[in-house]
Amino acid sequence: MELKKCNFIIQNCTTLDNFEYHCLTNKFQHIFVEVCAPNKMIVGQNCPYYDVQHNSINYNLNQPCKEHIKSCPSVYTSSSVYLYQECYNEARNSKAHSNDNLRNGDSSVPGKQYFLQLQIKISWILAILFTLFMVVLIYICWPKKSSRLKQMCNAIQQRMLGKSPLTHDEESEELNANQPETTTEVSTD
Repeated sequence: MELKKCNFIIQNCTTLDNFEYHCLTNKFQHIFVEVCAPNKMIVGQNCPYYDVQHNSINYNLNQPCKEHIKSCPSVYTSSSVYLYQECYNEARNSKAHSNDNLRNGDSSVPGKQYFLQLQIKISWILAILFTLFMVVLIYICWPKKSSRLKQMCNAIQQRMLGKSPLTHDEESEELNANQPETTTEVSTD
């Protein structure tokens, strides 16, 4: 509890005596996470992990500790996992492997891989947003029979050219002036 001074953190998720220091692995057992969190009862002889995405402590069904040299009891608190050191072995091995890979520029390191995936997702989202923006812009400015859309496009074009946009009456007058005069003769036979 002294390592991160958990007793000085203002929080409203649990009582002060239940809010304790934890040193846990992440879900994939790649890294260590030091965190102040509410103590959780771990049931079923599994090692706990800290879920970074959900900010919670869970037990790892893929990491049983009942067969460890110092096996964990069927029920224990998450903050006492340090008593069962074999729960940390995979993360220790992974950390050593990750450090070697980082020095060699290997992209199989979980953190680096996560950021690559994040960059790809962001690129796709930006491409989709840009495409949607272009489709909407084309739809609005595409010549249509609707006079309202023509007015909007005319206003946009006029603003881009630095001219004041025509009002509906001015546009009607301009359209009528550009149309050839047609006369119809009525015969009275």
